[in-house]
Amino acid sequence: MSEEWNTKVEGSAVNWPIGLGGKGNEGVAGLVKQTPGAIGYIELAYAIQNAMPYAMYRTRQGKFITPRQPASR
Repeated sequence: MSEEWNTKVEGSAVNWPIGLGGKGNEGVAGLVKQTPGAIGYIELAYAIQNAMPYAMYRTRQGKFITPRQPASR
């Protein structure tokens, strides 16, 4: 971790120098959905619930996989 990051970030919230921030998954999903070209990080369930596109991941072997919800416990 860089010294700058260590001194500027407190807790789990980051005050980025640009962009918008939403509170929790619901807030971020809402902002992303209404902002053309936006990218955000939310739980898969919120992306599915809000009919939002989501990224695929490329494994080390070069295979593309989609995120999935964890199995029920």
